[in-house]
Amino acid sequence: AFTPSSSDFGAVQVSTASTNVTMNSTGIVTSLVIDASTTFNITNQTLTVSGSGTPLSNSGTFTTTGSTVKYTGTSATTVATVAYNNLRFSGATTYSLAGNLSDSTAIGGTLTIDSGATFDPKTFNLTVSGAFSNSGNFGITGTKPSGTHIFSSTWTNASGATFYASSNATATTITGNVDCDGTLNMTSNGSMTLNGATIDFTNATYTKGTGTLKFNKGAAQAFTPSSSDFGAVQVSTASTIVTLYSSFVADNITIDASATLNVAGCDLTVNNTFTNSGTFKLQGSEALSKTPTNNTNSTVEYTGSGAYGSGLIAGNSYYNLIFSGSGSWKLTNALTVTGNFSNSGTFTHGNNTVTL
Repeated sequence: AFTPSSSDFGAVQVSTASTNVTMNSTGIVTSLVIDASTTFNITNQTLTVSGSGTPLSNSGTFTTTGSTVKYTGTSATTVATVAYNNLRFSGATTYSLAGNLSDSTAIGGTLTIDSGATFDPKTFNLTVSGAFSNSGNFGITGTKPSGTHIFSSTWTNASGATFYASSNATATTITGNVDCDGTLNMTSNGSMTLNGATIDFTNATYTKGTGTLKFNKGAAQAFTPSSSDFGAVQVSTASTIVTLYSSFVADNITIDASATLNVAGCDLTVNNTFTNSGTFKLQGSEALSKTPTNNTNSTVEYTGSGAYGSGLIAGNSYYNLIFSGSGSWKLTNALTVTGNFSNSGTFTHGNNTVTL
């Protein structure tokens, strides 16, 4: 058993076959070498590794259940490829992966990047089972990450922080809720899949690339965008229902079959293409820069409760058209509905032709 004090113990080596060391309180080392056939056990403890270069090397067994490993180097540091529980980077330097932290070496708990610190996953894969919290930098401009990155819980990118998304086409997946107040840089041109129930970009800077921001929960998702242009956006997977909570700007929007985008009174700016193969919901008085192209079996549903006497803002040609709100709608142009028409409010043709 090893009971460290609050001092930095410098260079520590676990040597000689069958040596089994258990650390039973918080400890600090400059470097740690675990030789073959030895064990270093930090279960439920915090180990701070203060050295730079390659301060942690494991050729034996490194037991990390319930623990936190905190790197605090002062110059470029290589992160050991081991199965961490909680992993934290602190200090104004760059911490770089040398191998995948996924599968058998996935991070079982949280990943925290403190202010001033930079974590560079390089080309390697990363899986984080617990919460992700970034107050520094994830990735490096000019050499952006390119591995597959999976975040299985909440994802936070704080004000002043920057997250460089992977260039891998399907690389970044976030399962939990998202709170982004910093910069999300997508210029690597990879895509990001969001599966959380709450996606909050209220104060974020979103730097678009050519990749796609994909909503994919298969259930309700509340999305609060910032004023940034979000580039290409896809609402995907049956039963995904994305509801906006502020005005939204995108270059291209695609609503897949059986998926729903509900702008819910928020203005929508689409710079290029707007394709609806699922359901597009709106109240009826929002500002739309572009009407959707409504494919076969698609639906547009008006949900408002007011008086909408200036025509239908989503256009005059629909596949399925539903008026589910209690409001009143009056046409100003001829209307064509290829599929089904349903009205629960007050609909007035205004002497315009209606083709069903």
